[in-house]
Amino acid sequence: MTAQEKQALLQFMGVTYGAAVKMDREIVSSSNQLTPISDSIKHQFARIMPVAVDDQPHSPPTPEPYTPPVPLVVAHPPELHPVTEPFITPELTYKGTVAHDANLIDTLISIRMALTRIGDILELKQENDKPAKKSKAQQT
Repeated sequence: MTAQEKQALLQFMGVTYGAAVKMDREIVSSSNQLTPISDSIKHQFARIMPVAVDDQPHSPPTPEPYTPPVPLVVAHPPELHPVTEPFITPELTYKGTVAHDANLIDTLISIRMALTRIGDILELKQENDKPAKKSKAQQT
């Protein structure tokens, strides 16, 4: 790596380390489950410091010349034969009765009413669980 590349990397790592230390102090120190990350960044920073600087700029690798793919040529397209068997559509028949349909509709209506009652109960519970707001007269 050149001196300029190393300088840019060290500057980036320094900014990252500073942000990590700040985050460790403000957020992680007050948590029991989070672990600080600034130490690991500090170890990586120490690993990069002794890397030798190469003053010769590296040239990018020369790209290989582009060779277009060879198109696939089919000598004779396959022959298409007409379909001789007719397509048969299946018959859909409903074997239920009107009484069965009415019973199903009654069941769906009772389920909807039960869900509505459950929703109303949950809304009431949520309203009761909220702490009451104090008015300005009560605060003074």
